[in-house]
Amino acid sequence: MNYKITEKLFEKNGITDNKHILNTSEITVDESVLNEIEKGGVTLERLNELNKSGLDIYKYQTQITIHGLFPELGVNYLYGYKLLFQNKNKSIGVKWMAIDAAKKERIYSALSYYGWGCVKNSTSWYVYKMKAVTNKEQAAEWAAKFHNETKNLNTNLFFGNAGIYMAKSMFGVYVVSEININGIYEKNVTQVIEQVAGKRISEIETEIERIKLEREEKRKIEHEEFEKECEMQKEKERQMAAELLANGIPEGYKFYESLDIVDGLETAYVYSFYHNDKAEWRFNKYTKRPRQIKFRKNGIETYAKTLRNIYAKLPN
Repeated sequence: MNYKITEKLFEKNGITDNKHILNTSEITVDESVLNEIEKGGVTLERLNELNKSGLDIYKYQTQITIHGLFPELGVNYLYGYKLLFQNKNKSIGVKWMAIDAAKKERIYSALSYYGWGCVKNSTSWYVYKMKAVTNKEQAAEWAAKFHNETKNLNTNLFFGNAGIYMAKSMFGVYVVSEININGIYEKNVTQVIEQVAGKRISEIETEIERIKLEREEKRKIEHEEFEKECEMQKEKERQMAAELLANGIPEGYKFYESLDIVDGLETAYVYSFYHNDKAEWRFNKYTKRPRQIKFRKNGIETYAKTLRNIYAKLPN
């Protein structure tokens, strides 16, 4: 959702990283570690392992940096975005989007069944709820509702933040509730889902399965209705075409099962659309272009060599 935050009503920041000694690790990193990161990003658990091996890990607002002497980075893009970088000192920068991606996907997917939308782009990956408001009373009411939903969320369980904001877009003014999880340990995933949904994970999983079945049944019914409607429309078009043909074909035209296209060839076809009261004849004329025959049908330039089952008038 494209909006600009105009006022912060409530905000809770997640885990903040401990200060590190400002020296860069001079350990040479095995290429397998780089390949691992290039293939699927990295988890907080894996970062801890790398830290224990002697690599310094610095966590910043938009990315983490792994200090060590890495081989030359060969991949910059993950999940369609440029998320990996190599610094001059051979350390590696990893955008938060490439950290704990599978865990965040699980959390955000579960929350989507409880009314949370998701934003994912080159710089952000978070869930949100929003409500358009027209006055301060409405804004206060919805801010209170959103705050009640997230008041039990312990932001010390993850890197990131949660907040409630006033925001403005070209469409109006909104109260927005956001949860932004940059990184999270596996042991905290279930707890965060439960805190936001306000239910135990067993109940959440049961509800999600029920909603999935209901949606699938709804899609099935809608598809069947759509198929019936399409068949009714096609039948109406066939009837209109048959009525037009019963009155004869345009003068000078004949029916051909197969006909090579030549310069100056004129063709006619039956146009029947279910919204119309009756079918009508429409016409094309082919003109020769270098090395091929070119004609326009419904504003689209088309190339062909042979026509089949067509009403046509040969050039003189």
